[in-house]
Amino acid sequence: MRLPTLEEAVDEIGIPFPRDRKLECPKHEDKTGSLHLYEDSFYCFSCGATGDGIGLVALFTNQDVRRLLAQRGEGRSYRMATKGMSKTDVARSVQAGRRDLEHWWFDRIAEAYKDSQLWALERAIDMWSQVFDDLARRLSGKELFDGEEKPSAYVAEQQIAALRKQLETVLPLEVAEGERTRER
Repeated sequence: MRLPTLEEAVDEIGIPFPRDRKLECPKHEDKTGSLHLYEDSFYCFSCGATGDGIGLVALFTNQDVRRLLAQRGEGRSYRMATKGMSKTDVARSVQAGRRDLEHWWFDRIAEAYKDSQLWALERAIDMWSQVFDDLARRLSGKELFDGEEKPSAYVAEQQIAALRKQLETVLPLEVAEGERTRER
């Protein structure tokens, strides 16, 4: 599947394509149309928002570009979706992805341990907190092995996705053992 052009993105958002190629930016109060549409990208002269067609859909629907790409089966296009973003914004996006995964996982742990002893929940949280702390330090470049470079945003996203895939198959051991103990 190919990504939408700006014309298709504007149509998908549900607004008519403006003749003057200017839109009111949804990120801030805008009455003058500071978001300019170019041939294959957009740029807001007030807040600095920029991107391509999928980025425009993400901006107007208040969604994450990576999630939109994943929903459309375009995970490999992450580099194109971050084109025009500052390195700081890309780094924030990577950290947001890590935090989203961390929150999802801890919600899952809390649900799995809701009927368990408090010590079991605390033990699981301590163990998995270390995993996420290590990942955060690695992605930020604070804890690397000799000769190892800080991962690029694309590699970092791949590491986060791999961890999520791994976590989706994990049932905390303590819960499984606890359920077996209760059955006896």
